[in-house]
Amino acid sequence: MVKGKIKLLKEALESSKRIQTLDYPGGNPQIDYSEPRFGGGAKYSHICEGLRGAPQYSEEDCCGCAACESVCSANTIKAEDVGGKRILTIDLGRCVFCGRCEEECPEDAIKLTTRFELAYTNIESPNPEKVRIERDLILCEKCGNPVAPAKQYEIYSEKVLKNLGEKWRDQSREDIEKAGKLCRECRRRNAYTFNLHTRKYY
Repeated sequence: MVKGKIKLLKEALESSKRIQTLDYPGGNPQIDYSEPRFGGGAKYSHICEGLRGAPQYSEEDCCGCAACESVCSANTIKAEDVGGKRILTIDLGRCVFCGRCEEECPEDAIKLTTRFELAYTNIESPNPEKVRIERDLILCEKCGNPVAPAKQYEIYSEKVLKNLGEKWRDQSREDIEKAGKLCRECRRRNAYTFNLHTRKYY
């Protein structure tokens, strides 16, 4: 028992001579256990391979569809339609790095990074970890309600036309342009007026 106490005291004295904490957040901690510790001799680095960190948003690729908002369980992403624009606000301070937004984005405009240090020290300045993306909306010519973001409509119109044969492409473009001027409810009410009858495409 005495030997055990002496050994414990010796270990305590030795440990007091070594720095046991990391200079964080003052520096980027690099943990390197070159000697075997706790039964292993592995080296541990600051960033683990495959770490899910904060998402990075590409404003250029984003079409404003707000699919990311619909799957975000942490209420990190909010989409508002204001004055003919769709405004996407992303507060990374609320993000739990689940990766659902990356999975659901149809345009691959969201990529998870390995960055997870999102704290900031100046509470009086605007949060630097907030992202804001604006997209122009197409408004219904009948009721004025939003139809879709203009960029989203343009992208998916071209995708539809690309998959159609030459025979139907011109007429289909006219139908798409007509449909783009009305919201879903007004399209239903005005289907006969605008002659949006069902066609069979080849």
